[in-house]
Amino acid sequence: MAETVVNAQDDEAKLRQSFREYEDGVALGNARRTAVFSGVFMMAAASLDWLLIPDKAVIFLLIRCICALLVGIIFWSLGNVRSPRGANLLSQGSAVLPMLGISAMIAVTDGGNSSYYAGLNLVLVGASLIMRWRFWDAFTMIGLCFASYAVAVVASSVTPDFRVLFGNCFFLFVTGIFVFAGSYFYEHLRFSEFRLRMEVEKSRELLEAQNRRLSELDEAKTRFFANISHELRTPLTIMLGITERLKTVLAKQSADPTIHEMTSMLGQNGLRLLKLIDDLLDLVRFDTGHADVNRQPTPVAAHLDGLLRSVRHLAEQDRVALLWDCETDSEVVLLDRDKFDKILLNLVINAIKFTPSSGTIEVTVRVAANRLRLTVEDTGVGIPPEVLPRIFECFWQVDTSSTRKFQGAGIGLALVRSLTESMDGKVDVQSELGRGTTFSIDLPAEATAAEAYTIEEDGPLKDGGNIADLHRRAAMSIPGKMAPRTITPIPHSGPAAPPMIGTRPSGARPLVLIADDEPDIRRFLRMQLEDVDVIEASDGAEALELGRQRRPQLALLDHMMP
Repeated sequence: MAETVVNAQDDEAKLRQSFREYEDGVALGNARRTAVFSGVFMMAAASLDWLLIPDKAVIFLLIRCICALLVGIIFWSLGNVRSPRGANLLSQGSAVLPMLGISAMIAVTDGGNSSYYAGLNLVLVGASLIMRWRFWDAFTMIGLCFASYAVAVVASSVTPDFRVLFGNCFFLFVTGIFVFAGSYFYEHLRFSEFRLRMEVEKSRELLEAQNRRLSELDEAKTRFFANISHELRTPLTIMLGITERLKTVLAKQSADPTIHEMTSMLGQNGLRLLKLIDDLLDLVRFDTGHADVNRQPTPVAAHLDGLLRSVRHLAEQDRVALLWDCETDSEVVLLDRDKFDKILLNLVINAIKFTPSSGTIEVTVRVAANRLRLTVEDTGVGIPPEVLPRIFECFWQVDTSSTRKFQGAGIGLALVRSLTESMDGKVDVQSELGRGTTFSIDLPAEATAAEAYTIEEDGPLKDGGNIADLHRRAAMSIPGKMAPRTITPIPHSGPAAPPMIGTRPSGARPLVLIADDEPDIRRFLRMQLEDVDVIEASDGAEALELGRQRRPQLALLDHMMP
């Protein structure tokens, strides 16, 4: 506790020292301005001498010239003084010299009866405002003002009228109080502003340091994603290539369906992992600004037809109707095919994943006035309106619970937005829960001559050959969806059953229940089990019902499934 108090006192002392140093710097500039004002107004006030006391005008002009000359010397000296303390003492001469000059004029005229005392008021007010006097500076200068006035009254040969002298002294005193109090409170106000400015500066420096740290972490994250993705993609590509080769060899040598099922599962899940890695690498390229746009002459209608025909079987597997239509005022347009394909595939596969059986997905493309508008509309589950603005954020998912029904890493839509914006396009989404979702992509698509398009030849070395084909197939992979299954109750009619264990014959093989929302995991676990009967459930409700009906001896459960 005592150490905290000491540290606070040290900080306060350092803050006040910094404030004094700052004030000294500001006061130096203000002192030179005060010297200019003092010299100018001392000479300008000579016009009053000629009007009020013409017989003393020459003597007063001499006093004013001497004062202005000395103030000019102070102005010059302030530009060469390096010591803040010396500059502060010297700067006070810009106010002291006019005080002495005015006091001399008071002594030469009527002393305590002279109206020239008003000049002392002006000096006090003007100098305190311009020079930003500190508390003790104001106290000293007010004392000098009264002392010089007193000397002038005593030195004058004219006996002052008490009432006039009292009035003059009263106004000088009130002016001095105002200057004294104003300097005190103004100094405290400046110190408070300085303290606040220092706190703001510290906060700004802290924020800048945190921003630099966050930027470094973001760069490190980007480098990590890039490096790990490259390191994963190389061996994975080799594994997938070998898997394809194994499928070909085993198809000729073995007719065992289990072997073919295992190699199919290996290939399918490898493609899903390769798609995830490719998407991560694409995001890294966008984050680092290395995603160049390569627009090529593209026959939009034919390109769309070929691309969607290649993924139609995915929709048919889930009994979803995939329809498409294209209207264009130009047969061939300039388009970055790779980016356009990724946008379209991500949206269509996303729609397939979230559209229930018997649903419909409609893809429309309209090209007009050098703009291409792609619309993907589905009759799926829809998106809640409160989360709709966030669906394009990277790694963000509508359902983040541990029991979410649909798989994914939250990359696809973020990639769609990045790809669209890289081509100077815009993406929009509209959705209604239970009715479906519509994604709209607007892209520039400049029309070009049909002769500019050349048909590309296919071949093993074209676009990377088999490796490129793996990546294209990975882009069209889709995670398995939960398919509802009908539970058939055990019939109770028929001949009498042998002795039972639960609801199964005593001589039957053990019954194992596998409950997991991922079809490939269920298939894999089934392959590992021998000499047992297996029943499967794709969600918790189905597993509970099967458990009640069939009474399995063992249940393998995914406790995070829906």
